[in-house]
Amino acid sequence: MNEQKIEDVKGTALKLDKIRTYSPNEFYYIKGCIHCLLHREEVGFLMTTKAV
Repeated sequence: MNEQKIEDVKGTALKLDKIRTYSPNEFYYIKGCIHCLLHREEVGFLMTTKAV
């Protein structure tokens, strides 16, 4: 992972921590959305690799 990506991940983690601290409901909503999107991407990848 290059240096810029590491800094981006750290920045995102800090922002998410601030959201979790001040608005836990919003944090868990965002967390659920991210989980859903990652799951869709993984399923799409699995379907693509099986089709090939």
